[in-house]
Amino acid sequence: MKLKKDNINKRMILASMGHEARTPISGIIGLISKAQKEINDKNKVKDNLEKVKLISENLLELVNDILNASKVELGQIKVLKQKININSMIENINIIIKDKAIEKNQTYKVITEGIDNLNIIGDEVKLKQVILNLLINANKFTQEKGEITLKVKRINENIDEKVKVMFEVEDNGIGISEEFIEKIFEPFLKVDNFNNSSFDGTGLGLYICKELIQLMGSNLIVESTLGKGSVFRFYLYFDKHFDEERKIANNELDLDILRNKKVLLAEDNEINRMIAIEILEDLGLIVEYATNGKEAIEMFKASDINYYNYIFMDVRMPIIDGYNVTKEIRNSMRPDSRNIKIIAMTANTFPEDEEESLNIGMDKHISKPINKKSIIEALLN
Repeated sequence: MKLKKDNINKRMILASMGHEARTPISGIIGLISKAQKEINDKNKVKDNLEKVKLISENLLELVNDILNASKVELGQIKVLKQKININSMIENINIIIKDKAIEKNQTYKVITEGIDNLNIIGDEVKLKQVILNLLINANKFTQEKGEITLKVKRINENIDEKVKVMFEVEDNGIGISEEFIEKIFEPFLKVDNFNNSSFDGTGLGLYICKELIQLMGSNLIVESTLGKGSVFRFYLYFDKHFDEERKIANNELDLDILRNKKVLLAEDNEINRMIAIEILEDLGLIVEYATNGKEAIEMFKASDINYYNYIFMDVRMPIIDGYNVTKEIRNSMRPDSRNIKIIAMTANTFPEDEEESLNIGMDKHISKPINKKSIIEALLN
């Protein structure tokens, strides 16, 4: 019976992923075709590319949802401890939700209390994902001209320097009946029960929210009245983070030490390679690249001792993958083989993937799509 259920879940994941991915992929193809036709109009091309970027980011979120659901099923998600600036996180969330609210002519309000300049220790990726999923769910199930409110409030500060924060998402949408509330956390529920394009989705959002909140040590509280709206609320305890301002200042000063340092970039994907080279060269680094694992090993072994200061290593490459390239480099007899900093670049975003990279012999692990901030943190911290 369990095997049959697992197979059904796998089929549902694949069907749901295909269904949800079709629309954004079609949108990207359409916008690229439009940009090609308007190639001589710089403003229109820029507008099309910005839309492609936004849709691509949403598509990446979808893929992450599917992967997270799979990891939840297998019990493989771990909670990280990292710095979170609450205000900055909320601002990033607002950028996404405001656009969605405007599309449906909804009012979107944010109410915060006691979080100004609050830096805490927690898992920003998972916390942001929960809040975004709750807000996107509210947007989806609230009619045009409806209202959505995000509340973030510091409740108290204990003597052990822990901070309690309340997160709440409220809407005046279609609401949920009392007997249906417990069922909303079942995966794929919306796909099966809301056969309506207005309320489309993977049905994974609330399921993932509940599971992630429990992993972070709390529970998701739901209050709802059919036809009047819903409130989703949870409370979390965090440790305070004290030295972020000093860390940022140090990073800005330390950027000068990167100038003219040499990087071996091992990346087989041309677009990803181009993006990485642009970011690294913008930081003043000198970049040489390999397009597969075998080539990366050959370039390292052919170079002078201490010629390369850093290696950025794609994990999945043809001929020899990044893990085996790292092993080959670390096990070579060169004096610099143990000291050179090797940074993994991978689409695998889970803590166990980072742990595997470190166990192999890599020094840092950054997730794709890479950006300037993640590269700076990997180089300097």
